[in-house]
Amino acid sequence: MFFMTFSKSNWLKYSNWFRKRRLLFFFLSPALLYLAVVAYYPIAYAFRLSLFQGSTFVGLSNYIKAISREYFFSNLLHSFQWSFTIVIAQNLIGLAFAVLLSTKIKFRNVWRGLQYLPWLLPPTVVGVVWISFYLPVLGLVNTTLRSLGLVSLTRDWLGDPSTTLNAVILADIWHFYPFFSIMYLAGIAGIQETIYEAAKIDGANSWQRFFRITLPLIRPIMLTVSLVQFIWVFRFFDLIWIMTRGGPAKASEVLATQVYKTALYRSDFNEASALGIIMSGIMLMVLLVYLYIYRKGESNAPR
Repeated sequence: MFFMTFSKSNWLKYSNWFRKRRLLFFFLSPALLYLAVVAYYPIAYAFRLSLFQGSTFVGLSNYIKAISREYFFSNLLHSFQWSFTIVIAQNLIGLAFAVLLSTKIKFRNVWRGLQYLPWLLPPTVVGVVWISFYLPVLGLVNTTLRSLGLVSLTRDWLGDPSTTLNAVILADIWHFYPFFSIMYLAGIAGIQETIYEAAKIDGANSWQRFFRITLPLIRPIMLTVSLVQFIWVFRFFDLIWIMTRGGPAKASEVLATQVYKTALYRSDFNEASALGIIMSGIMLMVLLVYLYIYRKGESNAPR
């Protein structure tokens, strides 16, 4: 009897809860339908593909085959090198520009507008421009080095396995650092000026105000932006493919280009799906680490 009463009361409670919010669900239904069609269904379909070979269920065989490739772990290392280097560099550059452009400098709004130009360019244009910079003979980089008398430093930046990945990393840093700058400018603008004025009265210099006020108050923005950018860059394909196609000798190959080549060059969509699920698992682990750091920071924040 108690169980029946408990179940009935719960049913009534949830029924009333849904009735009060049915208008909310009505307006959310297009977005939920969109997510189901373009996000959840493809993920579920890719997961199913990763467990089959043709029409035969093979379990984890595609995952084992993908991991067993001799270049898998080097590509994984390249993916982490690519992602962490870009996120760290864009954080530093974006923060530096945000702090500089939040001060009262001449033509501040003009400089703010100009620094967003790289972000407005599509990856194809960025790739073509930076390929021209790295040309061995007529490229801007080698031409500048020759004019400075540093001929020994000139090289084929995209053709040398020791420099090709870093060359593409530099291009992506230039392309996306304005995203960080915009976010940090917004965060700094939201800090009340009275906090800085009180710190000045207490004798804090500009460095102390930056490390004791600015950084702690924009820390949640930094964590969120870094997570979003890491996920974006880890699965980023366009710029690497345009500039190097993963070469030379797989020196700039990452997991994203490996997925593409596995699916389109070898027509093995099952193994490619397994690689895609592995990448999703890695990004999920990064998300869990982010949530742990964020919650720890929230619990340690002064009340």
